[in-house]
Amino acid sequence: MSTDPLVYISANTTIYNNSILPVRNLQFSAWRNKERVELSWTTESESNCDHFDVLHSKDGKNFERLGQMTGHGTTNLPQSYQWSDPTPVNGNNFYRVTTDIDVRRFPAGIYVAILTDGNSVYRLRFIKL
Repeated sequence: MSTDPLVYISANTTIYNNSILPVRNLQFSAWRNKERVELSWTTESESNCDHFDVLHSKDGKNFERLGQMTGHGTTNLPQSYQWSDPTPVNGNNFYRVTTDIDVRRFPAGIYVAILTDGNSVYRLRFIKL
């Protein structure tokens, strides 16, 4: 298994991360939907994945947990997840998805800055962890 991520970014950002984590080949998308920011991710497989935590930061340093999505444990089938942030701030919004394996937390390889002008996403960036 490769530990080098393959990253593709567009207006509706999709990020692929192939690394040694509880999830394999994570695909991540983020987009603005009216006042909300929608986050979506898909895993190719999961190993002992109890849950994902969705984290948000205004400065990229201090993250607060927005919520938690239940994982699918161990599966070789693709799984999809979606989260909606109803209260993004104007300006920088940093999102991170973390997952666990046997109660230890791991970043799921996602750290995205969504810069908004109040109406639409005008720039998305992938930031390496």
